[in-house]
Amino acid sequence: MSGSIEKMMASAERLDQLGAENGQHRLPRRPPSDWTPKYILYSQYTFLAEGGELRFQSTTWAVKQTNVHRFIHDLATSGPSMLGDPLVYRPGVTPLDVFVEDPCWMVIELDKAKDWQFRVGGPALTAKQDYGDDNWGLKHVPPEVKLNELGELELLSDHGPGIDECRIAFFGVVRRGAYEHQQFNVHIQLGQGGYARRLEIMIDPDFPDIGGGFPPLFGP
Repeated sequence: MSGSIEKMMASAERLDQLGAENGQHRLPRRPPSDWTPKYILYSQYTFLAEGGELRFQSTTWAVKQTNVHRFIHDLATSGPSMLGDPLVYRPGVTPLDVFVEDPCWMVIELDKAKDWQFRVGGPALTAKQDYGDDNWGLKHVPPEVKLNELGELELLSDHGPGIDECRIAFFGVVRRGAYEHQQFNVHIQLGQGGYARRLEIMIDPDFPDIGGGFPPLFGP
């Protein structure tokens, strides 16, 4: 048994190495010891099909709470209608960028009305560069969202979804330098109109601090 575990770990390390060589860096699993989130940023991704092309866009809400497990559970129950008005970014921002100005949780949900999901068997999100511990703890939420006795989400995975229909993932944002753009890949599997095989694609949002993307969300 120990030999099998060692082989699995070696295989995972090799996959991580190959991913990093192709600009797909996994996020660290643990936060810095002094990390304290100030709020939650929730971004819902969707797409429109126009002229044979897909146009991706997102809507983002800032939520003044830090219990990301309870937030995701309530979101699965009530939907974004519980959140109020979304953030409005200044003109010129790409449709997938999400500004961060403080340590926070970042939650990404794929539009449930579309036939798509995070890829199975690999992380939903990777970084284009090695940003160290500026971000951490990517987790994938299964389709059936449940809290355990400790008030934490059940069956979270940090390696990647093990089953279909995973549409929620989240991670912690630790820091950004002034005007720093950090670039990421979001790994998606698209349905193909009844075909069993899904089409794998990457979309590439930024999570930058550009010095005034929006005013301080909740004061100093």
